[in-house]
Amino acid sequence: MTNAMKRDFTQGPLFRTATAVYGMLGSAACFLVACIPFIAAMLLTRSPVVLVVAGFSIGPAWVALLYVMLAYTRSRDIEPFRLFWRGYRLGVRQALTFWVPYFTLLMILGADVFTIPSTPSPLRWLIVLLGAIAVLWGSTVLLIIGCFSFRLRDVLRLALYGLIRSPRWLLSNIAIMLVTGAIVFAWSEAAAGALAAPIALFTVLNSRTLRERLREEFTHAIG
Repeated sequence: MTNAMKRDFTQGPLFRTATAVYGMLGSAACFLVACIPFIAAMLLTRSPVVLVVAGFSIGPAWVALLYVMLAYTRSRDIEPFRLFWRGYRLGVRQALTFWVPYFTLLMILGADVFTIPSTPSPLRWLIVLLGAIAVLWGSTVLLIIGCFSFRLRDVLRLALYGLIRSPRWLLSNIAIMLVTGAIVFAWSEAAAGALAAPIALFTVLNSRTLRERLREEFTHAIG
């Protein structure tokens, strides 16, 4: 095959489509592999403690998936496996430092709301409201970890700053949380996991204004 024929083949619509699908499926596969502890816990036990500990695997996996999707928005011709594990390696320390206490607290709040009948209704609604705010803030923290190289203490402040200063991201973030919640409610956590790559891509695409603002106003961006 001549160089011209190779170039025509790699620039054809079928090849580009196959490359894009490969990028998405490969990224999703890596995410599911990284979340195997949580998947196994969901299948084998209903112990709250085991589920919480196993859920610690989700944070670093999500950060790595966001890292891949950021590259995917620039070029569909990516190596998802190499990029995912590179993003995992770069973000795992910060992700775990944040995600472990954050996820544990969310699970405790959820247990208070859904498993303790004696919880007063006003307190229950307050916990739900605080939980919703925490989810919006936490998702922004993970996004920034996946796309930038800030110190964690700065990331925590910048996540709140981003929610306040970027209304488009706030609304997009709410939409993403509602869609993800609807998927879990209608099907299962497994369905949300299987659709993690499209959800992550939607997250990255809709965080463009937030990322541009952070890039313009701060100096240590890598994405």
